[in-house]
Amino acid sequence: MTSRSAEVPRRLMRAVASGDVAAFSRLYDLLCVATYSIFRQHFPVQEHADLAMNDMWISVWRNARALHSQPGTTTDKIIAAAEARARVSMAPAA
Repeated sequence: MTSRSAEVPRRLMRAVASGDVAAFSRLYDLLCVATYSIFRQHFPVQEHADLAMNDMWISVWRNARALHSQPGTTTDKIIAAAEARARVSMAPAA
């Protein structure tokens, strides 16, 4: 991702960190296909993928300030969050 293309998600995440719902919607629209494809790879049942996707994006909203302050691009951080959420969901129950 070029630095220019990384700028839009970064600005959106900064706005989300300030509670901007419209920015969250735009960020979701920008990255929903990429994140959903991760969940569909891990969850053959669409309903399970949908639930994991919802949980991950709720977490992005709730933790936007912390995510924004972490190093790396916004896109990379959200993709990593989706991958981590998918792995946790696939872990066997203890």
